[in-house]
Amino acid sequence: MHRNGNLNFKRLSCNTQPVPNPTTMRIILLPFLLWYTFVATAQNAANAPDKLPAYTVHLNQVLGVPLKKAPAPVYLLDARQDSSKIGFIATTKNAHYKIVSDRPLTQFFDECSRSNKFSSADSGYSYLLVLRKLWLTETTLADEERVKIKTPGAEANQRFGKVYARIEVYAQKDAFFYPLFRLDSCFFEQKSLRTNITRLLPQPFVYCLRKLDPGQLEAIVPKRKKMTFSEVTLFSNKNLTQPVLLSTGVQRGVYHTYADFLRQKTDTTSFTIQSAQLSDEVVVSRNGKQEVLDHFWGFSDGKQVFIRVGLSLFTLHPVQNTFEFWGFRSLKQKYFQAAPVGGDGSAFALSFLLHTLNTKKVTANQQPLQLDMETGIPF
Repeated sequence: MHRNGNLNFKRLSCNTQPVPNPTTMRIILLPFLLWYTFVATAQNAANAPDKLPAYTVHLNQVLGVPLKKAPAPVYLLDARQDSSKIGFIATTKNAHYKIVSDRPLTQFFDECSRSNKFSSADSGYSYLLVLRKLWLTETTLADEERVKIKTPGAEANQRFGKVYARIEVYAQKDAFFYPLFRLDSCFFEQKSLRTNITRLLPQPFVYCLRKLDPGQLEAIVPKRKKMTFSEVTLFSNKNLTQPVLLSTGVQRGVYHTYADFLRQKTDTTSFTIQSAQLSDEVVVSRNGKQEVLDHFWGFSDGKQVFIRVGLSLFTLHPVQNTFEFWGFRSLKQKYFQAAPVGGDGSAFALSFLLHTLNTKKVTANQQPLQLDMETGIPF
C-alpha cells in the first residue's frame, strides 16, 4: 500500500533433480536448443511490446452493468503511467497481444454517468475514481508462491488471470473533492486470462462501487481534506516529475539501484558489457583492474537503457510515462546433481555441462512486461 500523506485516505487493505544418464541424442540437440532460444530472444528484443497487435475489450460488456448499479454519478480520472493499454495477453505460446479498450475509460465513465438514473442523485454528491494502475496479466502458482498468495487446487504451472489495480476514491460536491479510500491490490480468477477477461477486469471497480454509501458522506466529508480538482490532479500525477521521465536523453553509465535510474544518476566509471550464452556481465575498470559487478539495477550505453533480471539484460522501450521490455518478472535457477559414470569420466563431463547451463541459462519464453514506475517491479 502507498503512504497516505496528509490526504486522510483509509487504507484497504531451488529444486534438486537427478540428471538421467546422458545420451548421444542430448549431445546432438543441445546446440540446436541454445541456438533457437537466443534467436527468439533477439527477435523479441528488436520489437517494442507496444507495437504488438491489439486485443480489444468492449467496455460496455465489461463495466456497463456495474456502473448502472452505482448509487450516484461516478467519474474517472485516468492517471495511469500508460493509458494506451490495460495489459498483455498470450493467445498461444508465442502469440502475444496488447489489451486495449474500445474507447477511453474516462469517456466511458462520463457516458454512463450522463445516461444512468441514480438512487441517490438528490444528495448532491458524485464520486471521482482516480485510476493510478489497471493491468491484466497471467501468472502461475509457482510465481505467486514468492508473494505467499494461496490458490487452493491450482497446479504449479497452471496459468490463471490476474488484474492489478490502484484506485483512489473521492467524494465530490460542488467544486470540491474529499478523499475517501484507496484500493491497492490484485484480483485473481483461477482460469486463463483469455477465457475469463470479461469477468476479471471489472472486479476492482465493483469492489470500489460496493463501498460507496452516499448516506454516510455527511458524517465523513467534514473530517476529510477539501481539495480542488487541480490539487487532485497534481497529487495524482506527482510521479511524472521524476528526472527519468523529463530528460530527453540518457548518459552512459551504470544504475546501481532503481532510485539511481529514476534520478538518472549514473556511475560513469569506464565499463564494458560481456554478453555470452550463459550470462550478461558488466565489467568495470577500477584502479587499473577489471571487476565484474555483482549487484546493479541496469545500465545505459548512451542511447538505450537495459534492465537486469537474473543474469540477463533486457532493452527498455519507453512508452508514455513508463518503460516496457521483453523478458521475465523473475528468474529461477535449477541445480542438477550428477556423479561420475565410467572410467573415462565422459558422463561426468556432460553432467557438469548441463549443470552449468541450467544454473545460468534462461529456459522460459520471454514475455512482454511493463515497469511499475512507483515500485520498479515489472508486471
